[in-house]
Amino acid sequence: MATASEVGFSLRSQNLSDKPVSPVIITLHKDGNVSQAVDEKKSGLKAIPISELKKVKVPPQMPSVSANRTKVPNYGLDYLKPYMTDLSPKEQDQLISEEVMIIEGTSTLNREEQMVTSQKIGEYFIIAENGGEIAPKWYGRPGHYELSRAVTENLGSLSAAHSTSLLDYAYWADEWINRLAPFGTANRHSWVLDGTGIPLADNYGPDSFAHFINNARVDFSNDNADSAYVNIGKGLHYLEDMSCPYHTTGLVLNHSVYETWVADNWNNWNMDSEIQVDGYYIVTDPAQDAKDLAEFSHQFLDFFEWEIANDPSWRTNPDMIYWTKVLNVETEKLTMGAVQYANKYESPNTIGANSVPVQDLQISYANISGIASSDPMVFPVRITHPDSTDLEIWLGTRQDSSQNYTYYKIWDRQSYGSSDMILQVWATGLQNMHDWQLAVRDDATGSEGSIDEFSVNIG
Repeated sequence: MATASEVGFSLRSQNLSDKPVSPVIITLHKDGNVSQAVDEKKSGLKAIPISELKKVKVPPQMPSVSANRTKVPNYGLDYLKPYMTDLSPKEQDQLISEEVMIIEGTSTLNREEQMVTSQKIGEYFIIAENGGEIAPKWYGRPGHYELSRAVTENLGSLSAAHSTSLLDYAYWADEWINRLAPFGTANRHSWVLDGTGIPLADNYGPDSFAHFINNARVDFSNDNADSAYVNIGKGLHYLEDMSCPYHTTGLVLNHSVYETWVADNWNNWNMDSEIQVDGYYIVTDPAQDAKDLAEFSHQFLDFFEWEIANDPSWRTNPDMIYWTKVLNVETEKLTMGAVQYANKYESPNTIGANSVPVQDLQISYANISGIASSDPMVFPVRITHPDSTDLEIWLGTRQDSSQNYTYYKIWDRQSYGSSDMILQVWATGLQNMHDWQLAVRDDATGSEGSIDEFSVNIG
């Protein structure tokens, strides 16, 4: 077959303590059968299927207290009256009464009037929840900050700068009213599962999470990791809120009481140690996965609410403490999976990055963008992995970001002879290519590694 261009690479070990490895030269033909798309359907995180989360249920010895929940008058909306400072007492009662009828489906207002009423109620909720005692969050710090910090510690692959971005934006969604929703409406960071949701205020939590996480994926596809981690930091907040049972109801109930209790006891329970986990849930559909977390946490709502309302010793109730820990641990696993879903992984040529993890049954990526030269280019690649026979490696290239990558397979599970793999990929005849991507797939389980270098030398 005629060769339009050739890509070759040689292999050598730079670790003198290892057994020397003879150089290997492989020639790839641009118009041959090695050009292919990496099959991302085969990629997956070494993690836990989200279906496993649904198997963790409240044990049968816990009391069934749904029927005992105290009915809150007016769905708890009377709580908003101190924040309705622009309304007279009569107007406050009228607005709340109209909203109750909207919730119960008995309102005589037309659709537009109902939307205006609910929007107004939602705005009062936001004012109350940001300036009053109840908050749409794991009440202040500790909470979101610690869950996001644990992600950086558990994954161990994020740069210091990007770890800082996650923490800097951990409370972004709670800090300013006009930032609370990406959809131009009030947003209580909720997914209501008991029919008590406030129209135009509730049920935006999962979509908010998906909005920012998917924006991060776009950022990564454009090699803008700095912006991506800002979006991840914003999005994780909405996901983490789904782990609080009180974000699965539209009722006020004992929301602030519970979250304050969690914050006050975070250190007493060694929660920072509890959320140091070694497994995480695979995220494939951010909005649905956030809803799954909400469904998981919702099953604890009635028990928590009954205990707080009826048990004078609820603060030391071992079931309350244990299941609160479980909620945080399971949330941490899903939060970690969300980061991996978003970054697919980041490139080590991104400023401040350390390395790219190579994990079981996972495709890992490294990117170099905006490089084109008429001179030959050499791409040094360094991969740490205990078993090179687990690995398939491709070098992808494209002329610009509007195109898909064309991939050339440069490694196909052969033996290297050392855990410190050092490759040199020589590229000639590809002068018009501006973007380059290294793709590494670990096809086996039991050993993992990292991409430690992917760079380019020209001429």
